[in-house]
Amino acid sequence: QKIDNYEFNLNPCWNELIKVNTVMFDSQGGTEVESVENIVKGTTIDLPEIPQKEGYIFGGWYTLPNGEGEEFTSETIINQEITVYANWIKIPTTDIPKANIASESAVEVGTEIILSCDTEGAQIYYTLNGTNPTIDDSTLYIKPIVIAEATTIKAMAVKEGCNDSEVVVFIYTITESGNEAIISSGQC
Repeated sequence: QKIDNYEFNLNPCWNELIKVNTVMFDSQGGTEVESVENIVKGTTIDLPEIPQKEGYIFGGWYTLPNGEGEEFTSETIINQEITVYANWIKIPTTDIPKANIASESAVEVGTEIILSCDTEGAQIYYTLNGTNPTIDDSTLYIKPIVIAEATTIKAMAVKEGCNDSEVVVFIYTITESGNEAIISSGQC
């Protein structure tokens, strides 16, 4: 029989008073997690399925928000009603690629565009056909891109354990100086 959150076990040999508790899980913006109810005081529980949150890695359950307080694990003894809070660790985003020559520049034929990224260990993927780059359908940057005609480079940087960078666009036109026709005055 249960009265006011106390459960009585009426046994002919003895009467026991058993306090039951609830653990409430506050996912802090992650997917919803159901509370665990009717936990006998002094026992532990199996933790629920790990919640998900876009752009974050789950960092455990804690007795206070933002990873503060004590960590709550499957070995934590439940002695009272408690709310525990998800701790989220933001997944870093890879920096966008940079070019040695600013976008929207007029360059000479044969100019080398050198791409780089401030995120150490990142790889750069690019396209020259106007489509957005992906790891599967674009070129891995390993050497400078030589400009032979008006060119649009779309590039992104990736690194394991990080979110991919945004796609950045570099547009280059060809200067007229190297292509000017020589007009003779008719004099020898």
